[in-house]
Amino acid sequence: MSPLSFVEWDIRIGHAAVMVRRRRARLGLRGWQRSDSVGLAPCEGPDRGAGAAWPAALDGLLQQLGQARAPGARARVVLSDSMVRYAVVPWNPALAGVEEEAVFLRHRFGQLYDAGTAEWDIRVDRQHGERARIASAVDPAQLAALGELLRARGIRLRSVVPALADTVGRHLSRLKEPAGWLLYHDAGLLSMARWEDGAWMCARSFRVDHRWRAVLPALLAREECLHDGQREAAAVYIEDASGAAGGMPEMQGWRVQELRAAERAGEGA
Repeated sequence: MSPLSFVEWDIRIGHAAVMVRRRRARLGLRGWQRSDSVGLAPCEGPDRGAGAAWPAALDGLLQQLGQARAPGARARVVLSDSMVRYAVVPWNPALAGVEEEAVFLRHRFGQLYDAGTAEWDIRVDRQHGERARIASAVDPAQLAALGELLRARGIRLRSVVPALADTVGRHLSRLKEPAGWLLYHDAGLLSMARWEDGAWMCARSFRVDHRWRAVLPALLAREECLHDGQREAAAVYIEDASGAAGGMPEMQGWRVQELRAAERAGEGA
């Protein structure tokens, strides 16, 4: 690659499709010339079970990358929440350093999920000081396969961000209310996170069908019962990455605001 050009890849591995955006900038006689290209490949089908989701996603990514080599290029990957486990961890001042925190996090995920999940790659939000934070866990074998696929094409894996964590990062400044819900929907998968007084109280994902908007009031009411906070969480922010049309149902008692999805807004890292 010429030192006067560079390529950035924005990759979103969704629940049912892989979206790849290639951004290229080259310095020519008329200054910097920029070009974008976007490709989409399905990674879910009726003959693919849950165990085949990750290989299908890599197949879709491989299809979109093609055979082109781009030495020096970098990639940021947003990973479907179907491949991520979440936990909200309370602030613990007794933990002395990163190593003790890592042991605590592995124990926490081992409690919430199966024992194997405790050995996953676990990361925690460190931007909110001495408050409860969202932690995420990803299968390290999946990360290794992703890195190997990209390296074979001369692409450096700059970062991997879970979809819900990506949504939180892009919209956090808008969550001004003392308490509320942030929702992320992606083609049959709904992720939910509740905050109160600047601290996260819960974060989880589950499958939904095409009727998810119609049953959303009931879902929120159920989650409110499961996570009984001190404040009323009437504010609901929703990002729908599926691109499906459909308005929100009548939601008495809830203040709903829809957020633009990263894919449609063309936002990137």
